[in-house]
Amino acid sequence: MSPNEEREKKIIEKLLGIEDFKEIEVRADDTDLMQVVHSNKYLNYFDDGFISFTQKLG
Repeated sequence: MSPNEEREKKIIEKLLGIEDFKEIEVRADDTDLMQVVHSNKYLNYFDDGFISFTQKLG
Protein backbone atom coordinates (compact mmCIF):
# COMPACT_ATOMS: atom_id res chain seq x y z
CA MET A 1 0.00 0.00 0.00
CA SER A 2 1.41 3.38 -0.97
CA PRO A 3 1.82 6.20 1.59
CA ASN A 4 -1.05 8.12 -0.06
CA GLU A 5 -3.35 5.12 0.22
CA GLU A 6 -2.45 4.65 3.88
CA ARG A 7 -3.12 8.33 4.57
CA GLU A 8 -6.44 8.15 2.73
CA LYS A 9 -7.43 5.04 4.68
CA LYS A 10 -6.68 6.77 8.01
CA ILE A 11 -8.76 9.80 7.01
CA ILE A 12 -11.71 7.61 6.00
CA GLU A 13 -11.50 5.64 9.25
CA LYS A 14 -11.46 8.89 11.22
CA LEU A 15 -14.49 10.26 9.36
CA LEU A 16 -16.48 7.04 9.74
CA GLY A 17 -15.63 6.81 13.43
CA ILE A 18 -17.12 10.18 14.34
CA GLU A 19 -20.66 10.23 15.65
CA ASP A 20 -22.43 13.51 16.01
CA PHE A 21 -25.85 14.44 17.27
CA LYS A 22 -27.26 17.91 16.81
CA GLU A 23 -30.55 18.79 18.46
CA ILE A 24 -32.36 21.33 16.31
CA GLU A 25 -35.02 23.66 17.58
CA VAL A 26 -37.87 23.91 15.10
CA ARG A 27 -39.27 27.40 15.27
CA ALA A 28 -42.92 28.24 14.69
CA ASP A 29 -42.15 30.13 11.48
CA ASP A 30 -40.44 26.98 10.10
CA THR A 31 -43.82 25.23 9.91
CA ASP A 32 -47.19 25.68 8.25
CA LEU A 33 -50.58 25.65 9.99
CA MET A 34 -50.49 21.83 10.12
CA GLN A 35 -47.12 22.04 11.92
CA VAL A 36 -45.27 20.48 8.98
CA VAL A 37 -41.76 21.84 8.45
CA HIS A 38 -41.34 23.76 5.19
CA SER A 39 -39.01 21.95 2.79
CA ASN A 40 -36.93 25.11 2.29
CA LYS A 41 -35.85 24.88 5.96
CA TYR A 42 -34.22 21.44 5.61
CA LEU A 43 -31.07 22.93 4.08
CA ASN A 44 -30.68 25.19 7.11
CA TYR A 45 -30.95 22.17 9.40
CA PHE A 46 -28.43 20.26 7.29
CA ASP A 47 -26.09 23.26 7.45
CA ASP A 48 -26.28 23.33 11.26
CA GLY A 49 -25.51 19.61 11.42
CA PHE A 50 -22.64 19.87 8.95
CA ILE A 51 -21.03 22.71 10.92
CA SER A 52 -21.34 20.70 14.12
CA PHE A 53 -19.80 17.65 12.41
CA THR A 54 -16.85 19.56 10.96
CA GLN A 55 -16.15 21.16 14.34
CA LYS A 56 -15.74 17.65 15.74
CA LEU A 57 -13.11 16.97 13.08
CA GLY A 58 -10.97 19.73 14.51
